[in-house]
Amino acid sequence: MKNTFIILMVGFLFISCSKEDLSDDIIIGKWQPFEMYDNDTQVDLPTCISYMFTEYKNDQTFYSGFISTDLPDECKSIDFSIGWTWKNLGNNQYAMKLGQERPEIYVINKRDQNLFIENLAENKIIVYKPI
Repeated sequence: MKNTFIILMVGFLFISCSKEDLSDDIIIGKWQPFEMYDNDTQVDLPTCISYMFTEYKNDQTFYSGFISTDLPDECKSIDFSIGWTWKNLGNNQYAMKLGQERPEIYVINKRDQNLFIENLAENKIIVYKPI
């Protein structure tokens, strides 16, 4: 009986250590952009982005949509793709991709309640608030 208990405990320990716990990841949640910086200078958000949200889920998927149906005409033709995934690479770096496409790497930091998502390729930062 004692051996069975030890084997079960080792098995539970192995299972609990082998699964990543993503529920505490800083990006989990629903976010709305409200500020943008280009080369450290604050600039206006593009019109349609200010109407959008992004939700990052525990299963390493995410999607975007519009917060409201009252949109400017230029935003009504935007179609959101399904199948986006994210992966925490460590050191605040995240890989994000659609399907089998090559991932883009972002640096994401959380300050207070806001997310700062930096696109390294474009040297732009978008600041998101939780919604």
